[in-house]
Amino acid sequence: MFTKIEKTLFKKIKESNTDTLFIWNVANVGFPMFTVFITFLFFCYTSKSSAIANYYALIFNGVVPLIAINIIVAASFFLIKFNKEKEEKYGLQTSNTRLKLILYAFGSYLLSSSLFAIQNISSPFLTPWTRWSQITLSFFAVYIALNISNKLFLLQEEMIENSYDKVITDNVKNLKGAIE
Repeated sequence: MFTKIEKTLFKKIKESNTDTLFIWNVANVGFPMFTVFITFLFFCYTSKSSAIANYYALIFNGVVPLIAINIIVAASFFLIKFNKEKEEKYGLQTSNTRLKLILYAFGSYLLSSSLFAIQNISSPFLTPWTRWSQITLSFFAVYIALNISNKLFLLQEEMIENSYDKVITDNVKNLKGAIE
């Protein structure tokens, strides 16, 4: 998917921006999943029916693929939020990486949208195989969307600057320590 150079770039930027990336993930995955969990608990507590089909309908109503769609759409704004001159100053060439991410984001969006449509049109899923395949594909879609969105998020100008400022500061400290 990505070259060694691109993977190294993502790793370097991620190491310098872990806290910011964590907050991004909590806001885009944690809160929606928490909302689904609270809804499920509320439903379990207040439902007079113990029919398992009601619980399946709550899980397979397209909410998990919708979270994946939300993640991709929110991150897609970071595709245009970069400064080419600063990237060139740091010796970075991210045009191909950004193009790959656009294509992967579009593919993830299509997968998630398809799952959302299938779950809304075809529900309830009666066989265990269809239930497990739907839930597995849905969480896979969230995983893929999160992976792509994290990379998009990390390629922002601010994240790259933080990363390279930290590298420069660390190099100065090492040089200063070697001189003393």
